[in-house]
Amino acid sequence: METHIPIIVLPGWCTTSEKYLELLRSLQKYSYNISVLDMPGFGKVPHRGRPLHLTDYVDYLESYRKRCKVTRFILIGHSFGGRLALLYQKQFPTRVSALILSGTPGFLPVRKEKWLVSLIISKIGNVFFRLPFISRYTENVRVWFYKIVGAMDFYRADPLMRQTFKNVIAEELHSAMAAIRVPTLLIWGKQDKIVPVSVGIRMAEKISGSRLVIIEDAGHMWKGNQTEVFAKAVSEFLSSV
Repeated sequence: METHIPIIVLPGWCTTSEKYLELLRSLQKYSYNISVLDMPGFGKVPHRGRPLHLTDYVDYLESYRKRCKVTRFILIGHSFGGRLALLYQKQFPTRVSALILSGTPGFLPVRKEKWLVSLIISKIGNVFFRLPFISRYTENVRVWFYKIVGAMDFYRADPLMRQTFKNVIAEELHSAMAAIRVPTLLIWGKQDKIVPVSVGIRMAEKISGSRLVIIEDAGHMWKGNQTEVFAKAVSEFLSSV
């Protein structure tokens, strides 16, 4: 695939473009025209004053494409950004030349029932935090609590973004994966504890013709040499399609 086709990186939840500078440098070695899109509510870009849905982020990405005056681009979606890429490709299939998804919860890592239990527990937790002997330690206990239920992203968000997080997670993407007709690469860290590699394997089975690359010593986010391995996998994939 031609290197002049723009590549847009869609970041993980509440992550800004600075986190992807190392990836950008690694991919630019292959002469790609690449940029990272900062999202509403993720620090650099203010949120819209209301809870958002995944479709709002799709509209935001489409507005960005129009401002850039490009017809087609390649999407690299990491974690939440991969969910956005999946729904965008479903709604605007002619705009996407290829998809590269990393650590993307196309399927929820846990059943919805377990996710709802976690939310119910968090409601109980709010009552727990009001107990007199706990209240003075509220913030420390709250951090511990959200670590236990595996919801630190949820904890870090303000109330509007917490509701946005719930809305985004609730979106079913099975049909979006089934609808993909462009070359698709899945890249997963074998040590990913946030979105385990088993999710990537299921997605590879669901997305027709997709490829799955597993980076042995990587987790949910890549560092150092893992970024070079990631960039090489992307380059080899794009050179072959």
